[in-house]
Amino acid sequence: MNVVIEEYLANIKSLNDLRAKNLPMEIIHEFAKMDAKELYKTCTQFAILLNNVPTKDKILNLTQDEIEKYATEFAKEIRERVSHK
Repeated sequence: MNVVIEEYLANIKSLNDLRAKNLPMEIIHEFAKMDAKELYKTCTQFAILLNNVPTKDKILNLTQDEIEKYATEFAKEIRERVSHK
């Protein structure tokens, strides 16, 4: 993962800080620099952080379809933020 984004993640105060609409422009710029594969991977990681609710028995409770849906939605939100810099 991108070093700037890792540092941001290490210092967030709430899950709300992970939402695309709340990301600082510095982080949006880092997303804008990514190639398609890296962007999708990072969006997937953010989507899992935002939407997965682990239980005592399972760390990952999202299905593959849900992960793809949430990652795609997150990527679209990032794209909107990039286009409105």
